[in-house]
Amino acid sequence: MIQKKKKVLTWQVRKFLWRLRSYAKSSSSSVLEICVKWILRHIFTLAILLRDSFKEYSNDNAFQHGAALSYYAVFSLPPMLMVIIYSLGFFMGQENVKMEVLGYLTKMLGAGVAERFSQAIEHLQSQESSGRSALLGIGTLLFGSTVLFYSLQSSINIFWKVRPRIKQGILQVAWARLRSFAMVVTIGFIVVLSLIVETLVLTMDRFLSEFFLVSDFFSGFISYLSSFFHELGSFVISVLFFSIIFKYLPDAKVKWKDVWLGAIFTTVLFKLGQGLIDWYISQSNFSDFYGAAGFIMVLLTWVFYSSQILFFGTEFTFVVAKKFERDIQPSPFAVKIERTERELESRPETNASTE
Repeated sequence: MIQKKKKVLTWQVRKFLWRLRSYAKSSSSSVLEICVKWILRHIFTLAILLRDSFKEYSNDNAFQHGAALSYYAVFSLPPMLMVIIYSLGFFMGQENVKMEVLGYLTKMLGAGVAERFSQAIEHLQSQESSGRSALLGIGTLLFGSTVLFYSLQSSINIFWKVRPRIKQGILQVAWARLRSFAMVVTIGFIVVLSLIVETLVLTMDRFLSEFFLVSDFFSGFISYLSSFFHELGSFVISVLFFSIIFKYLPDAKVKWKDVWLGAIFTTVLFKLGQGLIDWYISQSNFSDFYGAAGFIMVLLTWVFYSSQILFFGTEFTFVVAKKFERDIQPSPFAVKIERTERELESRPETNASTE
């Protein structure tokens, strides 16, 4: 019964999209109708892209990849934060970077989780070692900080139907880890850019307030203008961050046009979904159910739902490139994965026969 209703719903959606396309392709000389057709044509294209993206998202088991990424985040975030603090501490001072990073964690995950990470960072900073112990500690720190992005790289490779070659040399493995480490440092520079944007917005707010002598009308207008530029700067920085992930993290070659489209789409989804994620976390009393482990559940929940937004944006980028015949190609050290319907249908039978 459910399968029958699903087929009827799918047929109705296809019929509606077909009517939109037919109306959009019909000829007319009216300027208004031409504008309406242009809008409908793009709505139809977007609907097709979203439908295909959801199919890829479902077929690639994005939930499973999100669960793995959340698990790795628990072990990777403390050393990753340490690398960010140490790398940017030369320019801004370690305490300033630490306060800025903890401020972002407080906004995203709450004061309780930020306090736990602060304690973990202080514990790592207090460890004094020398000789082999120091080298081992540095190696562990660098390896742990790259685990999260190495897992993300593997997931995007699967979504984009590429994988590294089976026989990899030491240089290829080192290059993959180096890219993951570069993403960690990139997050640090994103933090610096965010700090610069906030400083510029505050400076502009102060200058305009003094220039217009802060009347009631201009006070509200200046506050609105400052909020607008702050959100605009945050949006641009997010687009830049996602574009770097799509372009340089996976073992694939993708056109910049598709990268920008995917990054903008992912940023819009992230901005829309972030409020829902924050609301869900604030309404869920994890500490009441899990006690001292509540902060871990908050972290797992935030990373999992955020990863689903990123994965859907990744699938959208893949579908856009395929739709406009700019297929994503593997890098020189990777190969393309070809999957057929026959392979997918025969997989359960193969598993049953092996059992």
